[in-house]
Amino acid sequence: MPEGWKTETIENVCRLITSGGTPSRQRPEYFSDESSGIPWLKTQELRDRTVITTQEFISELGLKSSSAKLLPRNTVMLAMYGGGTVGDVAILGKEMTCNQASCAMVVKEDVMRPKYLFYWLIHNRDYVISLASGAAQQNLSARIVRQLKISFPPLPEQDRIVDLMASVDGAIDATSQTLASVRDSLGAFLDQADADESVQMDMLASMRSGPSWTSEQESPVPVEGSLPVLGITNTKSGGHLDLSDRRFVAGVPASAMRLREDSLIMIRTNGNRSRIGNVYRSVPEIVGHAVSAFQIAIQPLDPSMSPYIYWMLRAPKMQAMMSDAASGSTGLGNIAIGWLKNLALPRMESEEREDFVNLCESFHGVHEGLQSKLCSLKHLRSQLLASLLSGHHCIPSSYDDLLETSA
Repeated sequence: MPEGWKTETIENVCRLITSGGTPSRQRPEYFSDESSGIPWLKTQELRDRTVITTQEFISELGLKSSSAKLLPRNTVMLAMYGGGTVGDVAILGKEMTCNQASCAMVVKEDVMRPKYLFYWLIHNRDYVISLASGAAQQNLSARIVRQLKISFPPLPEQDRIVDLMASVDGAIDATSQTLASVRDSLGAFLDQADADESVQMDMLASMRSGPSWTSEQESPVPVEGSLPVLGITNTKSGGHLDLSDRRFVAGVPASAMRLREDSLIMIRTNGNRSRIGNVYRSVPEIVGHAVSAFQIAIQPLDPSMSPYIYWMLRAPKMQAMMSDAASGSTGLGNIAIGWLKNLALPRMESEEREDFVNLCESFHGVHEGLQSKLCSLKHLRSQLLASLLSGHHCIPSSYDDLLETSA
């Protein structure tokens, strides 16, 4: 450990470790609106950020009638349980309350900066989550959190680390906001696409879902009589294909549609209705693959129409329409091929269609560039945290002079 650093339990660097509560939903008077209510933070809202406002607000009566507590600004929050949120972190940007699924840590600021603990929990998330227990759902406990050991430098070095990381976070936030703006603009542009006439999907493409198969038919490598397949796990949210784990299946019917370079892949069946209808473009690596019964292969009758069909199906209103059309009573929604064949798309003349596709591709290019920048910034953040929070690298005291100059 570097000179001057200490190691303590989180319990010893905090003056208060507590959780919150949920007022009874049966009492409407326990909840309020933003203008007169107290911000009430749920674990789904943590997301590794400074929280300024919340989705819900409780009244003074709700606060007094539950185990919810008023927490001061700079309280560090850690999600202890909840599907998909365990280990998520936040820091309060103002006074607010929280539900019982979060651990709230009020730091002794003469020992540790709240933002230092915030960054430490983010960097050590995997380790913290590994301590969770539970059969049906992995949960942390206040006891586990209290006993976590944290190493930290003197306050001046903590201040430098926090300031440097805040600069990186600022770049991440700005890029994320621009990315969201571009995504929203593309969605609005797609939703506005219209024409005097429409054309049904079955006039533009042939469509067929893939076959079913058992795990015994699968192999991670080609075997005699097998065919490469694209499964539901290869079609990730956000419109990206993940080809890191492709499979080969023996006994696929000869009638199974094989993907071409101009093919589109659509999610047909999913437990999450918002995923149904999500569409993906083929790439050279999957030419010749079959799709699963949970997907639909779409083969344009005219290959040049593939980009147009793709962007039309990507429109948010079209995605919502397909999600709403999904049926099923087993928890899995399913879109019918017959319904998809009858789906009407705007019919544009070739020149208008070309302009439409070019604009969509321009939006997409900007979006992908921003997405790449965001990934690079997050990687930089991870590398800096690993180096600075371990003491492997220290920020020199001359950094303080730089801060004074910039101020």
